[in-house]
Amino acid sequence: MRTLALLLGLTLIAGCQASAGGEITITQPARSTKATTKVRAVEVKVVAPALLATAGGNILTDGGAGLIKGGQILTDGGAGLGPRFDLLAAVDQFKSVKAAGVQAVGLDGKAIGQVGTTDETGGAKLADLPAGKAVSIIAAFKTGGKVYRLAATLGADDFDGTLMLDPINTMVEARVRDLLKGADAPSITNKRLKRVWGICNKAEITLTPAEIEAGRSLAEITETLNKAWKAAIDAKVTSVEEKAEIQAFIADLDAAGKK
Repeated sequence: MRTLALLLGLTLIAGCQASAGGEITITQPARSTKATTKVRAVEVKVVAPALLATAGGNILTDGGAGLIKGGQILTDGGAGLGPRFDLLAAVDQFKSVKAAGVQAVGLDGKAIGQVGTTDETGGAKLADLPAGKAVSIIAAFKTGGKVYRLAATLGADDFDGTLMLDPINTMVEARVRDLLKGADAPSITNKRLKRVWGICNKAEITLTPAEIEAGRSLAEITETLNKAWKAAIDAKVTSVEEKAEIQAFIADLDAAGKK
């Protein structure tokens, strides 16, 4: 009993302070104020122009995960293999890419997390992505001696489904990244991104293999994609209402990037 009392006394003393007047003040241990960073995961699917497929209907890659390093795509090496976006009219235009490398990249260009590799169906899962912040997801693969790049924007809000890394979203991602310049844009939601994708998909907008080649600077690639998308919207989106939706989308991106 004496030992127990002694222990209790030492415990009380450890949490107490004596004031000048002899009064005992009980103090509480300091609580950690370290914030818990919220993260999320996303399922992606990589599909490329069907023109890259072989006679057997598949796109054969001889380089994937090894082509991405620090959020950048390498073109002179790296042979190591390593709301839902539905495929509608695009199903005949695009083919799944097996063994492509995929990685999340911030709008500031900094790599996020590890490089993943797509499976037999072109699918992969990226985890530990920051919640509440828009990011780019990039994919790289090598076939026929050339390296190709695809991408998509993941909005800052919650996302449920499979994010398509295809020619359409590659053009959209280029426009988002180019206009936002790293700024936050809460109005650019996943629902809105899906809607823009749907308009372009219905119009059967796509890219040629040459337009997704990665053997250029990111600035050159972005310029090529922006020109291709503008030309495609002008020529193929015939609905006045749908064109207005895309123009409003671009206007909001532009305004957010200038804040």
